[in-house]
Amino acid sequence: MSSGKSRRPLPKSSIPDFAPEDFVIPDLPESDEEPDRTDYEGRLKKIELDRVEGRLLDKNAQKKNSFDLGRLLRDKLAGLPSKLAARVSAETDVKKNERLIRNECNRCGREILRRMADFGRR
Repeated sequence: MSSGKSRRPLPKSSIPDFAPEDFVIPDLPESDEEPDRTDYEGRLKKIELDRVEGRLLDKNAQKKNSFDLGRLLRDKLAGLPSKLAARVSAETDVKKNERLIRNECNRCGREILRRMADFGRR
């Protein structure tokens, strides 16, 4: 049962028609040569030279040194209140208290810097 109306024609597609030849990938030229090892060997020699001259660092040693410095810093800062509490509470002069705290902070800082310098020389 048709209503007498004809179907409207579909719009023309904007997608171009492709032939199977359009999808052929050209062959790459085959190389019978062995891979160039001079660049690789040169880089290996440079790494060995850097290691001998001390320009390369041991990753595990650096990690341990960083951890040790962090632990030292944490311990020094955590120990300041208990170390200074009695001296600060016995002193009533604010300026003297400030000087005590500053001197102790400076002493801790110098010790940490000294340890950092020692790690750098290893």
